[in-house]
Parts: sequence; structure tokens; C-alpha cells
Amino acid sequence: MTRPKQQHYVAKAYLDGFVAPGANQLVCYARNGKLFPRRTQDIAKERNFYAFKDERGEWDDSLEKIIERTVETPGLPVLQQLAKATTRLNWDERKAVALLVAFQEMRTPASLQRTIDYTKAMTERLLRYVRAANPTQETIDLVGKDGKENIVCRVNPNKFEHSAPAT
Repeated sequence: MTRPKQQHYVAKAYLDGFVAPGANQLVCYARNGKLFPRRTQDIAKERNFYAFKDERGEWDDSLEKIIERTVETPGLPVLQQLAKATTRLNWDERKAVALLVAFQEMRTPASLQRTIDYTKAMTERLLRYVRAANPTQETIDLVGKDGKENIVCRVNPNKFEHSAPAT
């Protein structure tokens, strides 16, 4: 069975709500200000955006499935109801659409990059504190599930050096 490699960071069903009646494409704006048409299945996606390789080196798509089951499946039908302006929402529907809207802010490439940048900055700050507390400490070691000690990173006051734990 082939797995989907292109994963949307804006749900296709959400994008479909912006397609004009009778049309099959959206009109998009390029960064240079020019307009171009695209089908919703061809925008707001990246290769393996939610996928990661597991310990066997195989692609794991479980995160995308969790998002679909817990965020999109409950929230998108409520959003479609709201678009029709024919309903009042109960509390469960309100929670579902609130989660969908909040999660959408967090699932973009820009948000992912911010998270990576913040994590790197906080790690470097932590390592500076470790170095200040013990200037002779050369590494930070972790003990894995197997009981073996793994060097996780070398403490260098000028540069963060990281190595993945041995598997």
C-alpha cells in the first residue's frame, strides 16, 4: 500500500470552502503579487510534513492520522455548518471548531520553523547555564532505555553541538 507523501497543513476540505460555486480552482496570490489558479489538492501542502521515520527507518504517518481523527473530522463539518449560517452550535460543536481554528495556527511551516528556532535558542541557553555552573564539564549524557549512557551533546560556550543518541 502506498502512503500519501504530500500532506496538507491547511485541510483540503477547509480550502474547498473557498472555491466559488461551479469552479474547481482557487485564485491564489504569488509573493510577487501575480495571480494564479490552483486546485485545492495542489496547495498548502508539503512532502512528509507530519511524517517522521521510526526506529526501523520506515515512515510513520500516525501524527497525520491523529490530526484527522481528533481535529479535522470533528471540526470541519461544524465549520461547514457555520458557512451555511443555518445553525446554532452546541458546546461540543463549539469546542470542535475552536480546536480546528486554534490548531490551524500551529500547523503551518512558519509555526514549525518558529518552534525549531525557539527550541534551539532555549537549548543553547541551557547549555550556557550548564557551562557556567561547571566550566570543566565537556558533555551532557543521558541514560537510554537500555541502560547505556549516550553522549547527547558537547558543551561548548560558543556553539551548540548535538549528536543523536546511539541506537
